[in-house]
Amino acid sequence: MTVITVVAIAAIAAIFYAFVWPSIQKQLLAKNACSASGGQTYSDEGDNYSISCGGGSCTVTYKGVTGAAIPCDQQQDQGK
Repeated sequence: MTVITVVAIAAIAAIFYAFVWPSIQKQLLAKNACSASGGQTYSDEGDNYSISCGGGSCTVTYKGVTGAAIPCDQQQDQGK
């Protein structure tokens, strides 16, 4: 029974790491880019990602997959 439990936990962890974690990382990278850029023109590159911001939104390409643009509207209001 213990072996089945360990295998089940490993399978769930593998599914999380393969499918859910990349999405979470894209969201975190985009939110950090919005904070850094204030929604203005900005770009950054790392080992597995590239970020492009402009026009009030940021787009992240993570391991070759481009995510949806994340709006940075809340960041533009900080100076007001």
